[in-house]
Amino acid sequence: MENGIPLEFWKGYDSPLTSIFPIEHVSRNEDLQSFMQKIEAQIWRDVPFTVNEVTWLNARAPETTKFVVKSQNGTDTIESIKSLALEFVRAKTYQQLCDEFTANIKGLSLTTVEPKELKATDKYFHFTGSPSLSTKWDFKLNSSKLGSLAIVNDISLLIKTFGSKLELNQGYISRNLTLAVPPSHMPYLMAHTGTLSSAYDMLKATFPGLKIIAIPELADGVINRALLTYADTTFGPAGYFLVNRAPFLERNPYSMDNVEYTVTLPSVRLAITKPEQIVLLEGI
Repeated sequence: MENGIPLEFWKGYDSPLTSIFPIEHVSRNEDLQSFMQKIEAQIWRDVPFTVNEVTWLNARAPETTKFVVKSQNGTDTIESIKSLALEFVRAKTYQQLCDEFTANIKGLSLTTVEPKELKATDKYFHFTGSPSLSTKWDFKLNSSKLGSLAIVNDISLLIKTFGSKLELNQGYISRNLTLAVPPSHMPYLMAHTGTLSSAYDMLKATFPGLKIIAIPELADGVINRALLTYADTTFGPAGYFLVNRAPFLERNPYSMDNVEYTVTLPSVRLAITKPEQIVLLEGI
């Protein structure tokens, strides 16, 4: 049992990252084993069960960060201090989520699909000179009246890949899919080319249940990716953010001039429990 005032920092708080990788509280290594057994017990096909190695470094002191509140004539209340500490914890923990997500997307051998190149034989192709054909979405939009359809074809290729991997009907699969793209690429999904609807409108018409969100960490300055994840009530999400403790706030009884508190932050790990339910589209 930790000392101090616990901070319920996840209550009413969500993000695009936690919408595809929910938060699961794991306080000890023994609990992690129980968590893994619970995931294994879910109905699944004959595929190896995998989970990323998670080390909490329990032998070391918890991660702590000093949070100092200056008393203004003694008018500071514990509620106002808790409110400030809560915003601090949320910001720091969200950064941990982002760091874990980025490291896992780059470090794991996930199924990767390359977008299709724009074909120079397309009669609507209007790039002058000798083009070096590209898979990038901005090139497709600027080089063909069928550019938005070319983007739809890239996403359809991802969904078709899931159909083969999971051996399920594409129409059923699409009701449980979330497509994440970098924020810079949301305008490409919304753009119209020629007389066509936008890629976004065509995708929603073809796959009404498909959810589309923006995640900045899918762009690293070199490679832009789209991420497609599958989750339903039977198989669950593809992975979880594991949090090993609730954050808490503790006053330093020896502080004199300032009212000084120590905030203990949680440690966060991303466990990809079902890599079969993730497909990456690289080079958009």
